[in-house]
Order: sequence, then structure tokens, then C-alpha cells
Amino acid sequence: MLKENRRILKTLESFAVFNYPNSHSIFDNCEAQWVQTNGPFGGSVYCVAISGNNIFAGAEGGVFLSTNNGGNWTSVNNGLSNNFVNSLAISGSKIFAGTTSTTSGGGVFISTNNGANWTAVNNGLPNRQIYSLVISGNKIFAGSYLGGVYLSTNNGANWTPAGLPSLTIQSLAIDGDRLFAGTLAADISV
Repeated sequence: MLKENRRILKTLESFAVFNYPNSHSIFDNCEAQWVQTNGPFGGSVYCVAISGNNIFAGAEGGVFLSTNNGGNWTSVNNGLSNNFVNSLAISGSKIFAGTTSTTSGGGVFISTNNGANWTAVNNGLPNRQIYSLVISGNKIFAGSYLGGVYLSTNNGANWTPAGLPSLTIQSLAIDGDRLFAGTLAADISV
């Protein structure tokens, strides 16, 4: 019974977003200060992005929005044809969601109204399993499953290959004029 309870607790922990209280510096004793938010529920949370007072969580159940530091969460998935969200990136009033699926409906989606409505932006993106997104200025990079990195300079309307073909790109980061890519079962590429 104890083993079963631990398994259930571990499962419940993976479905949560945690928040670090405002009253402390984020660098002071972080381990002792985490507080679980009230959701979102319905699957593992894979990514979190923040814009002003809005917190977005990408999960197995889609995109969830909290406007009160995780006190409440609302599903914001209208137009999102794939609810397995692995990555989120925000640029101004635009939110991008990278979805993954072995069936149809995946790819990159854009919302210009805090997730209330989503539109697919996949022209030129042959691989619609997106694991990572990062934005620098007007450039959006998408990391895909066995397809490498793709680049869009027009808010996702068109995508072109940007390197590392045939690799799965798990994570992307930008530092100045350098793009870093973390690959599945390989290494970090610059």
C-alpha cells in the first residue's frame, strides 16, 4: 500500500506547476520555497511561459492560462488541433505553441489574444512534431523530431530549414547571435 501511495503521489506531482513566492529573492534558498499551484490538471506540464501577469503552461491537455499566479487555470485551446504542447514562446502579444503528435494536427500554432484562439502556422514545416521554440527579434526557431531546426522570419507564416537535419532537437536557446540546440541522444550544437 505504501508503494502504491508513493506511485500515486509521484504521478500527481508530475501534473503540477510550482511557483516561487514573490516575498523572497529567487536565489535565496530556492529548495525550501517552492509552492504547488492549483493545477493545471489533465497531464504532465512540459513548458511554462510568462507574459506580464499571464502564466501559460503547455501540457498533454493543451495550453492553460493563469492570471493569478497559478491560483486558477483556464484551458485556452480554441483552434489548437493538437493538445500535446511541448513548447511555448512569447514575443510581444504573440504566443507560439509547438505541439507533437504521431498523428495529424501537430506543428506550430500562434495566438494573438492570450490563447483564446490559435491558428496553425506550418507552411514549409514538413515535420510537425515540434519539441522546442525560441525567439530572437523577428526570428523564430523551431526544433523538430528527426527534422532538425527550422526558421521563420514572418511569425511562422513560412518556415525554412536552418540546420541539423535528421536530428531531434529537444531544446533551443539563444545567447546574443548564437543559437544553441540540445539534441536527443547526441550533444549540444552551436
